[in-house]
Amino acid sequence: MRLNNFAPWRFLTVTLFHLDAFDTMMLWVRFGLSLSIIIFVLVLTAFSAIYPDKLFLGRFDTSSVDIFQGLFDKLSSSVVDDWYTGLNNGLGLTTSEVLVLTKYLESQVHDLPKYVKTSVYGWCTTKYAEEEVWQQDGTWKQIHNSTTETSCRFEGAHYLMNYRDLLNELGLGLVLSFAYGYKYKSGQLIDDTPEGKSFEKYIITFSWRKYQLLSVLYAIGVMELAILVGIFPYYNLKYNPLRQRMSRILLHSLSVLKLLIFALAVVTVVCFTIITLSMRYKISIELDSYGFSYHLGGAWFTFLWLFAFSNIASCLLWSGYEWCITNPSILHDSEETTFMLGVHMIPMQKSSAGSRKNINIEETSYEGNLIRTNSSDTVYSRAEAILPSSAFHF
Repeated sequence: MRLNNFAPWRFLTVTLFHLDAFDTMMLWVRFGLSLSIIIFVLVLTAFSAIYPDKLFLGRFDTSSVDIFQGLFDKLSSSVVDDWYTGLNNGLGLTTSEVLVLTKYLESQVHDLPKYVKTSVYGWCTTKYAEEEVWQQDGTWKQIHNSTTETSCRFEGAHYLMNYRDLLNELGLGLVLSFAYGYKYKSGQLIDDTPEGKSFEKYIITFSWRKYQLLSVLYAIGVMELAILVGIFPYYNLKYNPLRQRMSRILLHSLSVLKLLIFALAVVTVVCFTIITLSMRYKISIELDSYGFSYHLGGAWFTFLWLFAFSNIASCLLWSGYEWCITNPSILHDSEETTFMLGVHMIPMQKSSAGSRKNINIEETSYEGNLIRTNSSDTVYSRAEAILPSSAFHF
């Protein structure tokens, strides 16, 4: 099949044929921005689900060295203050006590992942691989090598990292006990304090909000696709004098839709940023002394802000340009009048040459000021206001 016989290609060729350089540039810039917005929506949602270890909202650092040091400091101060003050005058732990405590803490943090990445639909853990190394004393010892192992879990669109439950799942109940006052009941760690209930409400509220934001992202993608489809019909009708009403309806529809998309995009970007920064702040306040930290996902938020800037530029080129810079109604009325005068309202005069009724073109000169016409006038009344009455003698 030849390309010239392909219907969409013929439609595109006809559309571009009657456009000047500026309109052609505007068409392709608007088309490119709409296409980029759709791509960014797919990256932030679908691609994030496919590659959760690369496109993630945040990274929860769980370095065993930092956690070991934080737990050791907390346990040491607790033991000195509560248990050993009467035995050694609060000067510290004995050597044997330090060794026992160190062994216990090592067993707690030995198998921790290097960090946990929280994506839009789940989370991934990354840890160093281990290998058995023969020691000179005739024993084997497990050490970390440079190879990393990553395992991911899909949770769904409602997922939001509950870092307290995550600590419990990683076997760090000791941190929960010291940081939040968790207690064991029936072999399970629970937190029935008012602060614990407030945290659960916080997780439920933000997880539901995140689910709504994902739905808004998908809606933006669908609406942007509608704009992408409507661009070429609009430019095809723009300079057609017989389809000016349809052209204006399509123009204002696309501009209103673009303004709605812009508002939704701004709300989505701001809310995603607030949710992630709020999570980082809470972790910093509650768990920083235990060696934990939380960082924003660089790649995902880069695409999020590119998505925001693309929406700003696209809205300016649609709603801003069409409503604030140009006045389409004056332009369309002028074009329609010119077309009607040039084709249908040529001044003519009947010939007196019998039954053949030859028609001669009568040259008419007119000097004077142009009169502004209203769009509500008929074509005839607009022509009558511009031309002298002698031009209408037949």
